[in-house]
Amino acid sequence: MSIPERISQLRKQMEQEGIDVWIEPTADTHQSEYLAPRFQTRHWLAGFSGSAGVVVVTAEAACLWADSRYWLQAAAQLEGSGIEPMRLGAPDVPAWAEWIASNHPGEIVVGFNGAVMACKQFWNLQNKLANASFCTDLDLIERIWSDRPPMPLEPLKLYDEKLAGESRVSKIKRLQATMHEKDYDVCLVTALDDVAWLFNVRGSDVQYNPLVYAWGAVTSEEAWLFVDAAKLDDEAADALCNDGVRCADYGQVYGYINSISDNARVQLDPTKTGVLMRDSLPDNCEAVYDSSPVAALKTIKNSAEADGIRRAHVRDGVALVRFLHWMTQNAGRIPLDEHTAAEKLTAFRALGAHYMGRSFHPIMAYKANGAQCHYAAGKQSASSIVDEGILLIDTGAQYLDGTTDVTRTITLGQPTAEQRRHFTLVLQAHIDLAMTPFPAGTCGRQLDVIARAPLWRESLNFGHGTGHGVGFYLNVHEGPQAIASGHYPTTGIPFEPGMLTSNEPGLYFEGDYGIRIESLVLCIEHEVNERGVFYAFETVTLCLIDRRLIDADMLSPAQRAWLNAYHQRVCDTLSPHLDEPDSDWLAVQTEPL
Repeated sequence: MSIPERISQLRKQMEQEGIDVWIEPTADTHQSEYLAPRFQTRHWLAGFSGSAGVVVVTAEAACLWADSRYWLQAAAQLEGSGIEPMRLGAPDVPAWAEWIASNHPGEIVVGFNGAVMACKQFWNLQNKLANASFCTDLDLIERIWSDRPPMPLEPLKLYDEKLAGESRVSKIKRLQATMHEKDYDVCLVTALDDVAWLFNVRGSDVQYNPLVYAWGAVTSEEAWLFVDAAKLDDEAADALCNDGVRCADYGQVYGYINSISDNARVQLDPTKTGVLMRDSLPDNCEAVYDSSPVAALKTIKNSAEADGIRRAHVRDGVALVRFLHWMTQNAGRIPLDEHTAAEKLTAFRALGAHYMGRSFHPIMAYKANGAQCHYAAGKQSASSIVDEGILLIDTGAQYLDGTTDVTRTITLGQPTAEQRRHFTLVLQAHIDLAMTPFPAGTCGRQLDVIARAPLWRESLNFGHGTGHGVGFYLNVHEGPQAIASGHYPTTGIPFEPGMLTSNEPGLYFEGDYGIRIESLVLCIEHEVNERGVFYAFETVTLCLIDRRLIDADMLSPAQRAWLNAYHQRVCDTLSPHLDEPDSDWLAVQTEPL
């Protein structure tokens, strides 16, 4: 079916069920960022491939809301579909809940699949639609998607305790101690990365993230893992059983929840738990809506994880240097486009030990494509790359001992003065955040100001967050911490030693070029003095920053010193792992300014 035909079929189902408005979010039953093919319903319905967005369909209209990362992409992909792109966050563009309220102020029936609609998202909808009733137990897409993929059945893999730095038994006990402090009787572990971390398991059910579709439930007495039996071989089943983990089928989680004993206090994360799961709780149980205690434990990397992260970034840096050298040698000399360039970088990474694949779809964005923050080049749509202009490279990898995410912007020709000025402003923002110590208790919205100040002084800004948490051989985007402005929900989380976060300011000029510089930084203890405890960021990403794009006169002495020291560390650390042509080239690229 074409996109208009799919919308037409959905409308027929809505009319049959008496539904006035249908909402199709981007979500699975665990509120994951990356979805197994079965749950890519919004993509299937609308043809928009971005990682976030909501489709709203009525009898008269069909609209898709996407944030500023995807405004240009949504406009291009929705052209001719009959679906109107809505620029979420733009002036005079209402959010989708407000749009429904203003266009349908009377008594209406609003439908959605309650298994994939998060509780918090539903509460916001209820507040906006006081006169609406809700149908939450239907999956209309299931009725019209005739060849919808099944649930993935890839095997569950046990994760090496030496790499994890802690056994599943110890992690469960720490979670139970937290539950005791907070007076939880049951903790529902719904996010896939929380499940993977807690039980020391990994999988391949989701592209880019080493996850397995499973649920967890923990009480003071026991821990349950709900996973399809076909995913468990004898070794995994025995290891989990020997550690006291009780296993049941994936679909039995709803029955388990419904059977929780009377008056139990059940913790659930309203941003990671679907409406139908919440509604499965017995009426005499108390739902305690709180952020995931597993996420709070998981985000603090232990010493084994931190060491693994550093090792993984050495191998990643080696691949990046080889690629950048290759790119400068070949751009304009051989047929080259964004897709083939991304494949070449992946090939260099695959030469490294413990490489397990990409951590997200690579962004290899040439010239004007770099202005799309989450641009994704297809094999057929990729732009050719020659020896001129700016190339933005945002890529990452999964290694058994760490997850990487790095962005470098390079010039393939002679940059203009304006390009150098813009690049140097972004570099100033990146360096200022990387080199500034901060007192314990400092949160993401405070750190965000440090990174944006050099841009604000020039009346410039960027529309995405400055930093996101990163998992340990898990999700490339991990909470709860974030470096962003106050409207992001977790920017009030204080930073603590062990948190791994990105540092990625940027500037984007539609139709021209984009600039972003991203490294991962590990929060570490810095100093204790009479003023208190201070933390700092250790930059763990090891990759050169293109000196040809830097206007050195714009840098302060402290910024110049930081960059020279960083480049010396990159050169000293990576050179022993490089062949002579690559190491010689790196030495030139990292010479002091």
